[in-house]
Amino acid sequence: MSPSKFDTASRLANKYIGVEYASNVKFPIAKLVAPHYFTCTTLVWWCSKKAYGINLSRWLSTIVTPADLLIDENSYIIASIE
Repeated sequence: MSPSKFDTASRLANKYIGVEYASNVKFPIAKLVAPHYFTCTTLVWWCSKKAYGINLSRWLSTIVTPADLLIDENSYIIASIE
């Protein structure tokens, strides 16, 4: 993937700065209320889905967990910060 394609999701995420956090009642259904509300992981899921057409979450789940992002076959770690 070229560097410009890596930037696609981050550019898309910038469009959602200021969108309300999916808290309380909306948290358990975070995938269903996106893009009107986000959790941190739901924002990553949404932007990956829209920018690259990949689903970084279990299909039937209504939330996206950090584990979903870590173990998905479409994601990988570029660098580790210690």
